[in-house]
Amino acid sequence: MKEEERQKKLAYLRAQKENSTGGYHDLLIDTYNCISDLIRKSEDNYCRTSSDDICKVVYGNTYHITMIDKFLYRLKQLGYISIKECYGYTQIEILKDVDF
Repeated sequence: MKEEERQKKLAYLRAQKENSTGGYHDLLIDTYNCISDLIRKSEDNYCRTSSDDICKVVYGNTYHITMIDKFLYRLKQLGYISIKECYGYTQIEILKDVDF
């Protein structure tokens, strides 16, 4: 993603925080916080999880896995997390704190 595009997306998210027109910003932050909590509980600087597990925490069910995948992709795209597929699970590491 080009830096200009990244800055536009961050500006949008910051605007969402101030004037929420939907739950996108809040759910994105909830996804990030879920990952952060899972990492704190692990003995490593990453967590081993799945979209299902994150979805259960963020939404309380597994009906919105597609949205969780989109949130994970967006957080990765913006440089907040790294995601690696490893032997049947997803390894997620936080690269920096959210600033939006």
